[in-house]
Amino acid sequence: MSAHDWGDLATDASADVLLDLIMSTVDNRAEYADARLVEGEELRVYHQLGRDPDERREHTIGIGVRVLRDGA
Repeated sequence: MSAHDWGDLATDASADVLLDLIMSTVDNRAEYADARLVEGEELRVYHQLGRDPDERREHTIGIGVRVLRDGA
């Protein structure tokens, strides 16, 4: 499963709309701003004594935003 096969931002088009909305919100009010879509996929193995290992593929998705306004 690729990262784009899951989540509310499963298509580039929906991610683009959200990222554009974020950037238009800070337009002309910030000295600097960036917004990025962050996707991650991890394979984790959990092991407890007396049990078989539990292997899980975990997916995360989110939006990161940085803004510089009035020097901070």
